Amino acid sequence: KLMIDQCGPEIAFALKVVTAAVEGGAVVGFQCRLGKDRTGLLAALILAACGAPDKDIVTDYVRSDGIDEIALGPLTARQEQAKQRTPEGALRLQRTRFVGAEAETMTSTLQHLRERHGGAASYLGSIGFTSAWQHSL
Repeated sequence: KLMIDQCGPEIAFALKVVTAAVEGGAVVGFQCRLGKDRTGLLAALILAACGAPDKDIVTDYVRSDGIDEIALGPLTARQEQAKQRTPEGALRLQRTRFVGAEAETMTSTLQHLRERHGGAASYLGSIGFTSAWQHSL
């Protein structure tokens, strides 16, 4: 929800890059560390702009569940090493905050888009990813 409300220009830019690449005939892939937050939101907005129902968007998002074990594995090993050098009481990565891609997370994100922004199409238009861009996608 924070990304939706605070990162509109960045989201619009990413969507325009994807759209321009697709229009040019490219196959597009995008990712972030775990593939569920930034990537999940971008994928959800692309799917919504293309007319996918919420059920399909949520199903797509949930596919990222469990990826954290692959992406955070090396980080966990480094964190264990750092514990030996970190003073007691120091802030440490709370891994549980980064794991999982639960259906409820995306369901509430889509609900937020509807309630606060009038839906995905309206939100996208408000951040500069106009209906013309959406149609091109």
